[in-house]
Amino acid sequence: MEFGRGRDAVTMQGSEHNDAWGPEGTPLGEDADGALGGMSTGAPLRIRVHFKPPSSIALPQTTLHVPSGEMRELQIGGRHDPVLAPRAAPVVEAVCRLVIADLLQMREEI
Repeated sequence: MEFGRGRDAVTMQGSEHNDAWGPEGTPLGEDADGALGGMSTGAPLRIRVHFKPPSSIALPQTTLHVPSGEMRELQIGGRHDPVLAPRAAPVVEAVCRLVIADLLQMREEI
């Protein structure tokens, strides 16, 4: 899960990613991604979520056969990974709530 620019921020200079507070207590730009110094700017948070592809696929794959110590080809029939789509939204929402609650707790607001 990435908040704001996430991993894209690693290629930016500090001057590109930083945002200054304006005289009215609001950021002057949109570079801070909704938070400055751990405090909300009041702007919407931008969140990007990534999911790994399922590992049980129907294509042959090379894997270690532990009893023999040999590398062998394995082909799995059927799908054994749970379908993530119905679970994705509530899981992402729960993680976001935990992160926000943690930030509030660090500021001793809850």
